[in-house]
Amino acid sequence: MKLRVAEGCHAVSCEGKMLEIIDDGSVEVDDAAVETLVAHGLTAWKPEAVLADIATMTRDELITRIIDKTLTMRFIIKAS
Repeated sequence: MKLRVAEGCHAVSCEGKMLEIIDDGSVEVDDAAVETLVAHGLTAWKPEAVLADIATMTRDELITRIIDKTLTMRFIIKAS
């Protein structure tokens, strides 16, 4: 999966391996590494590819995903 690195970031490593940052400011990673790298500040190249659509989840599905730590939630606060 393609992830975007933060501006000014010059190196990314995961599980002891250096990842090449491509000229467009992205890295290609295995699906298994996505959640870890997002938790450390990388963002999905296409955010809809990573973020779960919680509006369509049942209460049980939501609780299960939170307990399993597989749900990545982001809140964007816009200054008014």
